[in-house]
Amino acid sequence: MDVKNLAPALLAFGSLIEKANQIVNPGSPEIKTHVKALSKGSFEINLLLQHGVVKDVIDMLASKESNAILNLLVYLGLAGAGVNGLIKLIKATAGDSRKIRLIPETENEDLIKIKIGNTTIETCKLSLDLYRDLKIRKQLERISAPLSEEGIELIEFNYDNNKIEIKKHERTYFIVPEANKTILKEDSHRENLIIIRAAFKKDNKWRFSNGASEFNAQIKDQAFIEKIMNHKIVFGKGDYLDCEILLRQYQTDKGLKSQYELLKVYKHHQAHRQIPLNLES
Repeated sequence: MDVKNLAPALLAFGSLIEKANQIVNPGSPEIKTHVKALSKGSFEINLLLQHGVVKDVIDMLASKESNAILNLLVYLGLAGAGVNGLIKLIKATAGDSRKIRLIPETENEDLIKIKIGNTTIETCKLSLDLYRDLKIRKQLERISAPLSEEGIELIEFNYDNNKIEIKKHERTYFIVPEANKTILKEDSHRENLIIIRAAFKKDNKWRFSNGASEFNAQIKDQAFIEKIMNHKIVFGKGDYLDCEILLRQYQTDKGLKSQYELLKVYKHHQAHRQIPLNLES
């Protein structure tokens, strides 16, 4: 495997463990991952709880904290045969656009049932928390990324002879779905925009400047587009459009985004190509 594909996947695994530990074991010692190559395409990953003093670790082994790593792996779906952890949960819900129904488990408050259509999956509440966490899902996406490369057919996790596999055709299951966009603002106004770059392919965005900043925008005025296609309008450097522009601002998982559309082009102005003369009237 090319190191350019391997290194990000191993780093993502370390980040996955670190971020998942913050959710599953809040306030617990930080977990560090140490990787050791065993054979071609195979690695041993040691997970160590970080304590400043060795005695603290020895004392900890006799306490409930000794189960912290094992519990973490169970919730992630990397340990615990028969448990529907995070990885199994992603596989079970992949590609299904139907609404998910959550059914609390009355006999065990740590468990929850997920119903999709006629299928019911029982999982841990903490596995569901990991499932819904964007940062966790992003790291899993990076871990599975090598499967998109030719010759890599399988990623296998093996803990205490409990094997969990992600196969090549399952790679798309782990691509994080785009979060719903929340529209914060919609505003249309009339403005003059300088054409920086024209785009004549359908649905391609033009690039404009309003004198203060540059941005991309689609032109929705079909009558104006038809004039361009019929060569009734010819553009030159510095030309600008008198137009109605729509600004749509929305919140995404990556932050604030702005989208522009030209709803109506009132007039195409050619740039000044001659020095105006101060003629007598």
